[in-house]
Amino acid sequence: MKRPVCGLILHSPIMSGIRVLMENRGPLCCCDIYPNINRIKRVTCPVLVIHGDRDIEVGFNHGVGMQEAVPKHSKTEPCWIEGGGHNNIVDEFPHEYYPKVQAFLNSLKNTRDTMNTNASASSSNTAEKEMVLSSS
Repeated sequence: MKRPVCGLILHSPIMSGIRVLMENRGPLCCCDIYPNINRIKRVTCPVLVIHGDRDIEVGFNHGVGMQEAVPKHSKTEPCWIEGGGHNNIVDEFPHEYYPKVQAFLNSLKNTRDTMNTNASASSSNTAEKEMVLSSS
């Protein structure tokens, strides 16, 4: 049984494989692996983008580009880490990182609880309607 995805955290994401290697991808765009910038448009759950503004492995522009491409209904406040690199965000910036991730996860729990409550109410109403129909 497939379960819906409640949320997605993109930590130092790449827009695409080719875009990490070169800004002007030209004729190579058809060979691009990991075209995340195109795939993110199909996401339906809330998305948290986390990126350090001093990331030299995957430029900060990748995080910004991914945040801009997230569909409006899935967009949340991004977590831009001032001074953060690619591999040091969790260790060197825990006071920025953990509260943002915790708040995002809490918001997902609240959303899930609301969805479960609505689903329970809906199935209750359906069961009541079925009882009325079967006793008629």
